[in-house]
Amino acid sequence: MDNVIREGLISKETCESFIALFNKDLAVDGEYKNGYTFTTGEKRNTKICWENPNSPIGLLLFSQILLANQKSNWLFDLDSIENVQIGEYSTGGHYDWHCDQPDYYRDGSGTQRKLSLTLLLSDPATYKGGDLLFEGSDQPITRKQGSIIIFRSSINHTVTPVTSGVRYSAVTWAKGPYFK
Repeated sequence: MDNVIREGLISKETCESFIALFNKDLAVDGEYKNGYTFTTGEKRNTKICWENPNSPIGLLLFSQILLANQKSNWLFDLDSIENVQIGEYSTGGHYDWHCDQPDYYRDGSGTQRKLSLTLLLSDPATYKGGDLLFEGSDQPITRKQGSIIIFRSSINHTVTPVTSGVRYSAVTWAKGPYFK
């Protein structure tokens, strides 16, 4: 199985509370309250902030990754998630084609990203564009608010440019020992 989609799993109220909670911390071009930096550019244009993996949203997302890992029969050795990244894609916001980490990646840490998760926080009626696409398809995965999409971190994907409104999402990556 290439990906797991759980449409509308998280309630509208919970999604909107995450947006409100994190919106105050969003910044652009390296101006972050918590020490993380990111510069917008041609490859990616978003505002982002970070939340601890042990926060309520982090624990919720990790539990969904663990469940999908079992149900999809990936059965990867996973031991943690990275910080949760909350992204705001305003008009023109996008993220060009990329993979979160190739399976062959080795950085000396002993761990690597194995599964990626995206939680769609925005009501799709509030923005246009901003579609999550996987390589080989021009069809959006889903646009339903509260949906969770989990996929192998080695899969190429993109977020198309937002043409109006604002799209919010939360993403994280599950890590474990290097693939053998």
